Amino acid sequence: MEPLDAAGVALLRLHHYEEDTLQLMQDMLEMRHKLKSDEVCNEITTQGLSFATLPGTAELHAASWQNNDYLCVDKHGDVVAYERWGAVDPSSLLEKFPLERYREWEKYRWEARAMVLDTLSRRTGRVVRFVNVIDCKGAGSRHRKILVVLMV
Repeated sequence: MEPLDAAGVALLRLHHYEEDTLQLMQDMLEMRHKLKSDEVCNEITTQGLSFATLPGTAELHAASWQNNDYLCVDKHGDVVAYERWGAVDPSSLLEKFPLERYREWEKYRWEARAMVLDTLSRRTGRVVRFVNVIDCKGAGSRHRKILVVLMV
């Protein structure tokens, strides 16, 4: 079994080692194995990737996606991420960046986020979180379908 990251330790502390929590931890480790998260982490580390250089980020931004995964930190020291969903052109996004490619990008993005949070949590001695700010200005009914697809 791989060592727990800061999120795993926080989960165990939060639930005081209840049986359900241990099952959640096992499920999390199984999902990490299924998604090959260790391979993604290794690639991010060995290639020195950042949020801006994750595989697919340039293409995703060219397809109208707008985000900043490390905009700033809030007064509590948590990382603030920003996304402009309303600025997305849904048809262009799906045409230029197919759903399967988006899922692969998200896998890298969430692993990079986990790595950042783990490092910051260890350095500060507290659980650092991401605060997601989602700007929906300009979003309409044409966005609803794509957002449901992207969230699945």
